[in-house]
Amino acid sequence: MRVETIAGQQVIETERFILRPVQKSDAGQLRMYAGDQRVAEFTSSIPHPLPRGATQSFIERALNPERSEDVWIMASTKDEVLGVISLKTMDRAQSEIGYWVAPAFWGQAMRPKRCGLSLRRTRKSAKQFSQKSSKITQPRHGF
Repeated sequence: MRVETIAGQQVIETERFILRPVQKSDAGQLRMYAGDQRVAEFTSSIPHPLPRGATQSFIERALNPERSEDVWIMASTKDEVLGVISLKTMDRAQSEIGYWVAPAFWGQAMRPKRCGLSLRRTRKSAKQFSQKSSKITQPRHGF
């Protein structure tokens, strides 16, 4: 595993995937997956249908140095977007995690591994999950 920092965010590489900051070139894949109703149903922040310009606004917020949350792309080693994970700073040294995995990668036992790695490697203070589909993942990571 390799860990480095780009623009204040860690890049974590493993044999199976990479967690890296959002790039403008991710727009097409993000729009395709975030526009999928199945993804929107499991998040509190993605509307369906996805409004025009929503993906670009998301990328701009993620790249803003004054952002209130850190966002990483879950990418294959070939740079294919597999999903998104974010940590939003809350009070008392806590963070709220949000994530989604593209439907094409559902059922591949990726979510628990990704969340566990991101929590251990990005912010030690991350204490809680916010996504309703994370009820299965939470106990596996001590929540």
